[in-house]
Amino acid sequence: MAEQIPNLTPVTSTHLAAVGYDEGQQSLYVEWKDGRVSKYDDVPATVASDFQSASSPGKAFNDYIRGKYTHKYVKE
Repeated sequence: MAEQIPNLTPVTSTHLAAVGYDEGQQSLYVEWKDGRVSKYDDVPATVASDFQSASSPGKAFNDYIRGKYTHKYVKE
């Protein structure tokens, strides 16, 4: 069964294309410029909100998400 990816919001970033969050699953989705989509599990809504509203998505990704949450590619 294919992963259900929520609507993603485009962002201005060198490496990130769009981001989205599924509050029910506490899953953060990141679409990369190459078209892949990563799903990060167990991300609290406050962390997702801080990440999504940051002025620099790439820096916020490194600060809030990278290496802190389990992830897998749901679209390659």
